[in-house]
Amino acid sequence: RDRQQQLYRHGLAAPVAAAGIRAFDKTIGDMETVLAGQPYLLGDTFSLADLALVPYFQTIRNFAWEALYEPTRPAVSDWCRRCFERPSYAAAIQSAIPAEQLDKMRAAGEQAWPELASHLKAA
Repeated sequence: RDRQQQLYRHGLAAPVAAAGIRAFDKTIGDMETVLAGQPYLLGDTFSLADLALVPYFQTIRNFAWEALYEPTRPAVSDWCRRCFERPSYAAAIQSAIPAEQLDKMRAAGEQAWPELASHLKAA
């Protein structure tokens, strides 16, 4: 609860935000290693492991933070493309968010990116 209150009060300036961003960056790096040798996290087929991580990458996409993995982590970029191209994703997620809302989210994300990126550089 304290962590959530810090984030609410201070946003990306909260101390827990920096640690979370660095942990997420490490996860993306670990994913790059795994996905360099296979199309999905557990092998050749989409699994619950992939499904569990897609929402985080949806957030990255919505807020225009793809620089967390593009262009330096091509296997993660390809994995995202495969996940986002799944018919179930298009039907359940992509079509559920109005274009105007996505535009607002991307604008907010672009505004926040410099602070997020500064946390990555500090790592």
